[in-house]
Amino acid sequence: MGPAQVSRSGPPTSHPSSPRPALLLGIVSLLLCAPTARAEDAVIQVANGAASAGQSVQIPLILSSLAGFAGGDFILSFDPRVLLIQDVDRAEATEDFLVAHGSPESGLFSISMAAAEGLSGVGAAPIALLTVQAGVDAPEGTISPIVFREARWYDESSVRHELLGDNGLLRVGGTPPSERPLTLSLSSATASPGHEATIPFSVSMPEAIGNISGGLVFDPTQIQIVGFEPAVDLLAWQIDLFPLNGLVHFDIRGPVELGGVDPLLLGNWRVAVSESATPGTASPITLTGVRIENLEGFGFASAGVGGEITVAVGPETATPTGTVSATPTSEPTASATPYPTPTPTGFDPTPTGSPTPFVPADFDCSGQVDEKDLIRFLEIWKQEAAR
Repeated sequence: MGPAQVSRSGPPTSHPSSPRPALLLGIVSLLLCAPTARAEDAVIQVANGAASAGQSVQIPLILSSLAGFAGGDFILSFDPRVLLIQDVDRAEATEDFLVAHGSPESGLFSISMAAAEGLSGVGAAPIALLTVQAGVDAPEGTISPIVFREARWYDESSVRHELLGDNGLLRVGGTPPSERPLTLSLSSATASPGHEATIPFSVSMPEAIGNISGGLVFDPTQIQIVGFEPAVDLLAWQIDLFPLNGLVHFDIRGPVELGGVDPLLLGNWRVAVSESATPGTASPITLTGVRIENLEGFGFASAGVGGEITVAVGPETATPTGTVSATPTSEPTASATPYPTPTPTGFDPTPTGSPTPFVPADFDCSGQVDEKDLIRFLEIWKQEAAR
């Protein structure tokens, strides 16, 4: 499924249960001019659901905290070949809200909600109920995402707060897919002192991801991050590394968004084990400050799972020991784009016509980065990626 454009398709359509759509539009107009406050600990979630082909199901939108919520604007994207968001209803907590939605034909569904006073409840609860129909011709077992393109909420003082989106999945037939957090993960590896190892770097669900950033924290007396080798899906992406002693910050930005609901290998980190590293010890690599966004900069709720390098006892060579999936599950998953059924994506070990670009994080003997070399290698990588 290609990237959806964030745009409203015409004026909002008033919800049948909304008694005063003109008042709603007036309130929304005022809210659109409201100041913005950051509140990224708040999350809006589309729950997972299931429906047989041609049948409809109600799927809740769940806000992580109701306190102060007096309205919101949300834009969702979906694959119209697999499902259709038909309507939206108020939930029990928002029964006094006015609600309007846009036309869903383009694969986008926009929702606006407003009330005169903010809610006083605490804790997570549904704020709206989506009516979602599985496509008549959608194959049984297909799993397709419902993705936030934009989300914000307002308090009763008309202050606008940003949200993080937690995307949902609809299964055609059967039971709803299990809830799985969006996760960046590192695997683990074993290497002898003075040798290098590669650690796979993966994401649990790549759909709609256009930017990935964060940091790798490690003990520089034991290991060093040498660089990053992108997998085939990231060959055209811009990859910037900013190394310090014991930390490498990364920013990975694509020209287009990734797609699919299955775990995806993003690439491999190259890690060098110090000559003085103690055999038999494990040196952790922590993922910190993880931020995952779409191309427009809207952030998704996400977490990072670190890995480790085990210093081998004896002359063993580097051996990766991890798996690609950040959250292993026995439940099979299906592609978000079932027409036709795609082949699995990920790292291709077979040689290609041109070498895989390698982004180095170059350190001197004191553990400090040589910035001139880093800039030079980044320019080389960009030239290779542009070919």
